[in-house]
Amino acid sequence: MRVVPSLPKLIFFFIVGITAFASYLFGSLLGSLALGIIFFLIINVIIHRVLGLFMPPREAGYTDQDNLLAYDIQSMYDILFFEMILHTYLLPYPLERLFDKMMGMKLGANSYPANSYLSTPYHFISAGENVIFGAGAAVSPHTYESGGKLTIKPIKIGNNVTIGMNSVIMHGVTIEDGGIVAAGAIVTKDTHIKSGEVWAGIPAKMIRDSKGSKPKAKTKPKSRKKYF
Repeated sequence: MRVVPSLPKLIFFFIVGITAFASYLFGSLLGSLALGIIFFLIINVIIHRVLGLFMPPREAGYTDQDNLLAYDIQSMYDILFFEMILHTYLLPYPLERLFDKMMGMKLGANSYPANSYLSTPYHFISAGENVIFGAGAAVSPHTYESGGKLTIKPIKIGNNVTIGMNSVIMHGVTIEDGGIVAAGAIVTKDTHIKSGEVWAGIPAKMIRDSKGSKPKAKTKPKSRKKYF
């Protein structure tokens, strides 16, 4: 796992410190601590989105030789600021959904990724309508691969998809409408789950297609007996 350098950490804490002080002054002027906290959250969400707009993560990925300053600052926001809020389980589902959308995640109607672990960058995750996210499911559009390469690819989830509890969806995965990922399954990178298919296992494989049929097991050809 790559260690974030000191410079992006300093920049992150400087920005948060300045916005915290400004929020305190704002709340004091209005005589409301709650308004100050709300202002603090909103201004930092805006800063995070502006960073993502002008310095977006590169889908092709990065190596250790690349300049990761902008990505590291956004990661510090995601890890030390937003994930601490999302993973407290104190937010009601509608507010958590709203917060996810504020962070850039695309969510259709009646899709609530509550009690799930959505990794950065959030705007690389899109889910359609009526998507069920099981408790503890991890959806990560980025990963560190061999040689220290950071790979980032979008995750696309269609409508009426079920993602089982404690399952893992890795970068580059596409799940079409009606797809099902069983509990505890690990869907490896760049996997394409077609409409109505059911996938399970580690690594995940199709166990039932859209017609309800199980994949045929591969049989080895019978060897002929040799008599001489």
